[in-house]
Order: sequence, then C-alpha cells, then structure tokens
Amino acid sequence: MPVTRYLIRYRCTDAHDRAIFIVEDEQATAFLFSGGRLQLQCVGAGASERLVQLLAWHATWVPVPRTTPYTRDGLHQLASVKETSGTAAGTIPVIAVT
Repeated sequence: MPVTRYLIRYRCTDAHDRAIFIVEDEQATAFLFSGGRLQLQCVGAGASERLVQLLAWHATWVPVPRTTPYTRDGLHQLASVKETSGTAAGTIPVIAVT
C-alpha cells in the first residue's frame, strides 16, 4: 500500500510554539495539519491559497518553499518540535472535519 506524502505549503505556530501546517497531497488537495492530524481539506485549483484565506482571520501564515514531501508521521514529528525563534506567527484552533 503506497504511503501518501504531503508537501508543506504554509506554516504558523500555536500557543505552545508548535508548528501548524497547510499541506498538499499528490492530488493537490490542501489540508490543515494541526494536533497531529489532518483537520480540514480544500480541493481544486489554488486549494492551499484558499485555505490560507479561510484561516487568515486567526493566524499569520508564512509560505514555505517547496521541498521534499513528508509522511503523516514526518509531519507529526515536525509539528511536535517547538519553535525557537520566539516569533510565534499566530494561533489556530483544532478544526474538526464534518
């Protein structure tokens, strides 16, 4: 069974200085990755940018250059590391997919 990989497109930090990401899968579907889970999804052209616009009221999203994609476990490990820069970009609540 192939493992889905996600490309980090945007990031911000939560109140505990943990990273929160907007990621894209291989089909360019965008997801909010927060709390160790994929929380919200957006499909279609410009999905990541539309998700940033939807969530912009609550956080400042920083674009991330395209690099190597990560598995869910890799995203979880990255999100668990506290930011050391001391410049939290914003906070965002956990959003449940309905």
